[in-house]
Amino acid sequence: MKCNINKRYVFLCVILCCALFLLSCGTGSKKINAPVDIRYIVQNSLVFSEVTENNEFDGMTYIGSYFQISGLKDQQVEEKVNERLKGIYAKYCPGEIPQEAREKYGDLECVKQEITLICSGNFNNIFSIIANYNWEYEDEEKDLSWQGIPYEPIQYMKTETYNIDLNMGEEFSLKEVFADNVDYAAMIKSQAEDILKIWEVEVQKDVLDKVIENYLEEPQFVLSNSTFQTRGIQYPDSSSLGGQEREMVIDLHFDENFAVTERFYDPQKNIYTSDKEGDKTLLTHVSEEEGWEKNYTEEGIDISLRGSYQKGFPEQIRQVIKAEAATDDKRVEEVKQVLKGVAKQETGAAYSKTVTTSKVQDFINIRIYEDAYVYSEKTDISYLSHSHQTLRCYREGSDEPASIRDIFAEGVDAEKILETLVLSKLEANQRLLEESGYQRSMDVTASAKGAADKFLGFCVNYESIFAEYQGDAALPSYIIELKYADIGYENLNIFE
Repeated sequence: MKCNINKRYVFLCVILCCALFLLSCGTGSKKINAPVDIRYIVQNSLVFSEVTENNEFDGMTYIGSYFQISGLKDQQVEEKVNERLKGIYAKYCPGEIPQEAREKYGDLECVKQEITLICSGNFNNIFSIIANYNWEYEDEEKDLSWQGIPYEPIQYMKTETYNIDLNMGEEFSLKEVFADNVDYAAMIKSQAEDILKIWEVEVQKDVLDKVIENYLEEPQFVLSNSTFQTRGIQYPDSSSLGGQEREMVIDLHFDENFAVTERFYDPQKNIYTSDKEGDKTLLTHVSEEEGWEKNYTEEGIDISLRGSYQKGFPEQIRQVIKAEAATDDKRVEEVKQVLKGVAKQETGAAYSKTVTTSKVQDFINIRIYEDAYVYSEKTDISYLSHSHQTLRCYREGSDEPASIRDIFAEGVDAEKILETLVLSKLEANQRLLEESGYQRSMDVTASAKGAADKFLGFCVNYESIFAEYQGDAALPSYIIELKYADIGYENLNIFE
């Protein structure tokens, strides 16, 4: 008998160990070390249904809204998530006031309660939620509004965050957002120090250490398509009356230190009922910038030059960008010549050049905005009006601007795809003109023919390309947007 019990015990232990092993092999537990190469982000194929309430309890208005989801293959997981959403929403019943609010505003009348659930992030099989709980009170200052004194109602607010793995329907931790070999606490603390310096608040190391320690015990955070954001980090400001606490909202943009886009997502496994993959977006990199700004007057022309770029850009690209910190001499000379012809009248003349840059996935974008005008306020006549955008894009590792064909996958007929897409885009614009009572401004078929050779430059955006296009060599170029979804993700090498 004793032997039978031992065998049964061993058998149960084996089953338990196997279960624990399988659980540990779940999507969210895999080991991921930095650097993590985040190529793109995929939106979840979920359907949202909003539920709203609007009632009144003993003179208190109640407004509430939350949502339910559908579209998961695993109905048990879907039900679990929806029950969790209901529970988050129902944390405070209609008409219920938190004890801490009663203690703080017990002598005032609570006139409104509002509870709202917001989806902050919905990508790569994760779900990030913000729950806002708000109670509004009235006081004697409301009676002064008739005297023209602005009235701001007293509000007691609470915000809580929830982050859910849609594979299992369970919440995941702050640690799982980052790669396993990353000191995320140090990253958060470093950003907190920078914020305090901007606020001109003295950084006390022991105080900040304690603040971060308290935060990490029960971290509140939300995720968006490319950003991690803290909630609830409170730092005592000794410069304020009574040393009041100030909340620091710390934003960290996804980079090689983040694992959340990979930890819960397997591109070979579809957990949704829809066979259509969700929209894809490229990752935008954000880092410290430097730049220039010059404002001066030259022969009656107000000249403004400004621009910026990220310090981490390759040196060759930075030199290309810095070369744009100057006027277009031909354009300025044109303004001077026009100005001479109307010098006897009250005129204003200006030239401006703004250079913006960005890094999206493997691409560095340069966008140059140039404007020039000569205008007489006295006669309300414009003697010169010029506006133009120049777009350029460099793939990392190359010193030459990229061609539109460079972003297409090998073997794809880029010429046909671009001609078809541009034709559709231009035709839609011309129809809008006609619907507005105007005549068509171009021959769409001729403008779209050979489209691949008519792109003068482009920039890679997170969900589309913006391109400088010249459909007719005799006419100025213009900017068009082509979405990756319309081009076809499978036709682009940036989604490989």
